[in-house]
Amino acid sequence: MIPGLNKTLIQKHSNLQSYEKGEDYYEMGSVISVIQRGNALSAQVEGSEYEPYAISVRFDQGGLLEAQCSCPYDWGGWCKHIVATLLTCLEMPDTVSHKPMLEESLKNLDANQLRELMQTIVFEFPQIHEIIDDYLDSHVNTATASTSVESTHKPQRQTPVDSKSIRKQVSRILAQAHEGYYDRDYYWDDYEIPGLDKVREILGKTNDFLENGDGCNALIMVQAVTDAWMEAMEELEDAYGTDEDFMDDLAQTWAEAILTSDLSVEERDEWRDILEDYDGDYFGIALIALEQGWDFPPLIEVLKGNISNKGIWGTQEVPYFADDLAIIRLRILERQKRYEDYLNLAEAEGQSLAWLLMLARLGQVEKAVKAGLQQLFSDHEAFSLAKALREKERLEEALQIAEHGLKLEGSSKKELASWTAELAKGMGLADRAFQAALQSFKARPSLQDYLDIQQQVSAEEWPAYQKQLLDITRSYPKDFFDIEKDQTDIFLHEGLWDDAIKVISDASSYQSEIIQRVMDTVLPHRPEWIAENAKARAERIMDGGKANYYHFAVEWLRRTKEAYQKMERFDEWMEYYHTVRQTHSRKYKLMGLLKLLG
Repeated sequence: MIPGLNKTLIQKHSNLQSYEKGEDYYEMGSVISVIQRGNALSAQVEGSEYEPYAISVRFDQGGLLEAQCSCPYDWGGWCKHIVATLLTCLEMPDTVSHKPMLEESLKNLDANQLRELMQTIVFEFPQIHEIIDDYLDSHVNTATASTSVESTHKPQRQTPVDSKSIRKQVSRILAQAHEGYYDRDYYWDDYEIPGLDKVREILGKTNDFLENGDGCNALIMVQAVTDAWMEAMEELEDAYGTDEDFMDDLAQTWAEAILTSDLSVEERDEWRDILEDYDGDYFGIALIALEQGWDFPPLIEVLKGNISNKGIWGTQEVPYFADDLAIIRLRILERQKRYEDYLNLAEAEGQSLAWLLMLARLGQVEKAVKAGLQQLFSDHEAFSLAKALREKERLEEALQIAEHGLKLEGSSKKELASWTAELAKGMGLADRAFQAALQSFKARPSLQDYLDIQQQVSAEEWPAYQKQLLDITRSYPKDFFDIEKDQTDIFLHEGLWDDAIKVISDASSYQSEIIQRVMDTVLPHRPEWIAENAKARAERIMDGGKANYYHFAVEWLRRTKEAYQKMERFDEWMEYYHTVRQTHSRKYKLMGLLKLLG
């Protein structure tokens, strides 16, 4: 059904808790239905709400592409409903209903029947009417459309944005920031302007207008935000300094709004005066956008395909924001479906990844692959192109680019290698899947990769690979976030108690969940270590005298007690327990909690 689907893959994409709960849901029969149409699955799974949750899964000949659920789960990986659905597909494939794809279902309907069906659907779901209108505009009515900027814009709203309201909102937020400045008990250089996230949210609404080609209202919005911001900064700058990142966002929003609008020469002059009154140094990208527009002669030549090594800048000095301006122009051209112009500009401005991705989207796969093997410089770029090629159902090319990306530098090695291994396995390419799985493990050890590699080798081969993988796990750098969890997962799986203990012996308190899991597992095997380690952690908290953390100390003491009991040295525990009570007798909150251990 789904190439490469197995329990290891499901576990890899879910955390331990969601996988175990998903198993429970599967065994209880909570999966009501699973329907397959082509390369898509839809399922309903009973959950905590009265209405069942809706699950959708997409796959191709290389395996799973994505899985989504209507539940609110947002804790990383797949939720229990997705897990239950995929376990049903894996263990009970006969329960999956196979139905024809929409194209197959509709092919025998005549024009009148199709019209009647569409009218029925629109009556039940009125919002679909807009989707139909958009489709007709882009597919049926293109014969009379020109290639100009104006013809590709959606109809703009007739009522202009209320700039006064926007300005008041921003001013109110920043006034509160000023009022709260003297109530702080920390230094300004470690502190962002209070409410800046809300101002960013207001500025972000400009994107709705930009997406719809409404540059006029976008300009009204960004001007209102800028007016309020610049006015407030006269008082806030001394207290908080200038937020350079926000100013960059503001300037780039101005540039995109300008280039989305069809401004006359007079209007450009008016907006230039406004921007220069603010502070021209901050709004350089917007001022250049005004100066060049879309009728800048070198730009016109580039869009025609006449590309020089200076791009659109000709004899001008290339500004530091040239890449940002190019990306803004490319976004606009993509919205306007001016794909040839997009390719020409991307090539001229050195936006190689954007150029390659557009080639893939337009179906120019061979060209994209050939150029990608020469022009990609990071594993992240290769990953982006590989995914785009897979979306075009060019799996072999996607795999080729992904494997090339594994040879490049970058920070996406783990994710790319894992994705490559799954794709190759789904395509039935065992050797290539195995090599990618090894690279995934080397990039960052994990129990799921460990088990995956074990499944792919013979019993005779496994001891040699096992030693290699365990050596990698032991020597992996400690400066990777949460790597202790991955290391202890592997060591506990193999019963290597001392290795697991070594990993977390010096772990800090914030990793207490990992420490406690190790202690739970090794209790029958290493109670002496638990007694000493848990005791030391408890004493650090008690000696520190921080009452808010006493409950943690008592939890460590509970584990100390369990360890003494396991060693059949309960008398020693009671002696230690009374010593603790005597030493900390004046800490009344701690005394109350310690009664639970008596």
